[in-house]
Amino acid sequence: MIDKYIFGYIKINGEEFLKDVIIIGEEVYHPWWRKEGHSVSIEDLEYPINKGIKEIVIGTGYYGFVKIDKELIEELRKKDIKIESFKTQEAVKLYNNLDDEERKKKAFCLHLTC
Repeated sequence: MIDKYIFGYIKINGEEFLKDVIIIGEEVYHPWWRKEGHSVSIEDLEYPINKGIKEIVIGTGYYGFVKIDKELIEELRKKDIKIESFKTQEAVKLYNNLDDEERKKKAFCLHLTC
């Protein structure tokens, strides 16, 4: 459960984080570093891809500044991986509305700032 999200801060199952995270089920991968801060490349998603995840949700930040380029979408499609993106506060709501089994099937890659 994501207990709280505000700009630059997220609390997951009582644990606080100030850097970007990837959540799969109840597991938190932290910090989630990207090659370029406000874009996502295939290399940035190696962790969930290597875990066999077939659905990725990108939290694009409080203001939605993180960009998902068409090449990434195409690369993921070739791997039969679905990707969706939302402002991080919307991605948090989506995560919290899923049951435990559904959460295990998706990776939530959340940018916490802009």
